[in-house]
Amino acid sequence: TDAEHFAGEAAKARAIRNIELLERQCAERVGVVTFASSVDVAQEPTQNLDDVRHAIEGLQLTRATSLYDGLIKAVEASGTDGARSVLLLSDG
Repeated sequence: TDAEHFAGEAAKARAIRNIELLERQCAERVGVVTFASSVDVAQEPTQNLDDVRHAIEGLQLTRATSLYDGLIKAVEASGTDGARSVLLLSDG
């Protein structure tokens, strides 16, 4: 529906805004993990924020949500060295 499409686009816009804020800090590594009917590492953690932005822009809205599995995968993908953060964004 139009409302679902808008929610998906709004979530992507929020994610890209967060990437733009990180660009000022340059030392951060950022990755993208999707969690629909399956969990996928769409972008391994990297300092190349253009790659991250491209991964976010390519996301497609689906009705399924494997939230907890996605969160676990994001924590695993963040590695074990140093301070790490996970930012979870959802379309609903």
